[in-house]
Amino acid sequence: MAEKTTSSPTKSSSTPLKSFMAVGPTLHYSHPFVHRFWGLTVVVYILACFFWNRIVIGGLISLVATDVIDPGLWSLGRFAAFPLSIYEYPWQIVVLGTVMGILAAVPVLVSQLYSFRYSIPLILSVMFIAKLYFFGLFVGLSCIAAACRPLRFRSRFIAIALCMAPQVIYWAIWGGYTTADPLRWGFSYAPWIYAWLTGLFMAGIVLGVGHYTRYRPGLIFALSLVFLVLAYGIFQSRIGFAELDYQLYVAGNNPEEVVEFHSYSLSEVIDAVIADDAMRSFLFGRYYPTEPTVLRERLKEEIEQSMMTMQWPHWFEKKMPDRLYYRGRRAELRNDYRLFMERWPQSKRMPTALYFSALLNEYHPDIRHFRHTETLRFYNDYPFKSNILIWQELFNRFSQSPESLEARWRLAWHDAAEGRFERALELCQVARSMIREQLQKAQQRAERQIKESIFSAFEPPLPTVMTPRKLRDLDLRLRKLMRLIDRENQGPDEASRRRLATFVGLNPYALDYESRLNALLSEMSEDDPLRDNILLARALLTVDARERAAALRELAQTYEGTDAGIRALYEQAMSLLTVW
Repeated sequence: MAEKTTSSPTKSSSTPLKSFMAVGPTLHYSHPFVHRFWGLTVVVYILACFFWNRIVIGGLISLVATDVIDPGLWSLGRFAAFPLSIYEYPWQIVVLGTVMGILAAVPVLVSQLYSFRYSIPLILSVMFIAKLYFFGLFVGLSCIAAACRPLRFRSRFIAIALCMAPQVIYWAIWGGYTTADPLRWGFSYAPWIYAWLTGLFMAGIVLGVGHYTRYRPGLIFALSLVFLVLAYGIFQSRIGFAELDYQLYVAGNNPEEVVEFHSYSLSEVIDAVIADDAMRSFLFGRYYPTEPTVLRERLKEEIEQSMMTMQWPHWFEKKMPDRLYYRGRRAELRNDYRLFMERWPQSKRMPTALYFSALLNEYHPDIRHFRHTETLRFYNDYPFKSNILIWQELFNRFSQSPESLEARWRLAWHDAAEGRFERALELCQVARSMIREQLQKAQQRAERQIKESIFSAFEPPLPTVMTPRKLRDLDLRLRKLMRLIDRENQGPDEASRRRLATFVGLNPYALDYESRLNALLSEMSEDDPLRDNILLARALLTVDARERAAALRELAQTYEGTDAGIRALYEQAMSLLTVW
């Protein structure tokens, strides 16, 4: 009997393949519940990005396409020195480290406990709100790694620590501040080390507590909010937004350091205009001289006239460099000062803002100097009456501040120019007394500084911009004014006092200064006590250094022992130094 063979179909049992990107344990809960806390986490993270932008950039959120690919913006080391230097404000290390820890750790935690797609809004926020474009790519790489199944170890904390390696690499490469001081270079990494520790600490708390609560939503939101509030509180209590705005809008805008107000030779610009055939043809068509020497003098005359109106000739603007647009730069500085003063009218930095604002208005081009040297030079040591209100405000509101000392000298000068010599002398005497006190305080601060220590890189911010050098220079100006308006020079009658007031009020940089000196000389007798000072002022107008030194030597011999004779000796020595 034949044996029948029956074959039954084979049942193949196949296990479904697991996806490469895993889903975190938090998503096992109800989605509305999960989404609510995820949304709150995103809100807190965006607030952290805005806070970061405010303390390191200070401006409004703006997107410039070139910023995304600009390697110069990759560096984090620049934030160690600007706008708030960690060497002057050590608490900024804690603030930067805490906020950076939030920015670095929260997206990775969301990617691990939720899923990668939930971290995408956070990555975009750190790139386009905090403006850490390249750092955002490294954060995105960490989030991808945290969501990958091969990197989901039994220990979630070890997985987080490993997945944050891209951020650590970024901090190591682009976290240092470029400086010649090795101590400062080393300390520039302190905020990022603090950020790494903050991120790990946050991860440890979230994962440690989450292990017992089965990773319920809300842990990341609550902890990131606590750390953000902590960073904000430390910043407000230890530094403050007023100090931040001072560093952004005032401290770096000292008119004395603005390149647009530094001396600059215009000879090359004039040469370029004359050498340009098209430009020369344009000028000839408007009846300018054709002979080069005469043409040059005509062009210089137009430049002199434009200096009075602060508006360059159109033919000059075609060839001049950008640094000669001092009028626009002056407007920018005024806006920055005004912005700070309107925001923080009670700030301890208000005296500096008022001082810079008033000093900026005193800057005017020296036209006579340009006429002789073809060099644009600015002066600020002549107090203009149009600027007296700002100096008066500085004196009235902050009379004990070091910056008010400059205001006292300028107000004393105005008083002397109007014949109020007693009040001017009183202002000068008080100012000189205050200068001595300020110099003593500066000496004490210098002695208290730590030397030969690992912490010598840190020093507190200067409380004033009136350095010892500035104070000594101001003291010299005060002494000169006091000698000029003393009882001897005031003369015996009202006419002598009037001439002294007129002489004090003359602008030594004005084109009519010499003619006005001659007019005063014609009014006084040979024995007038002010005559030697006017002769000294006229001798100082001599352009040639050798001739000026000779005139000063003769004046010093004629008026030996007087204040004008003594100063003539000093000015003679200075003139000879320029010759040698």
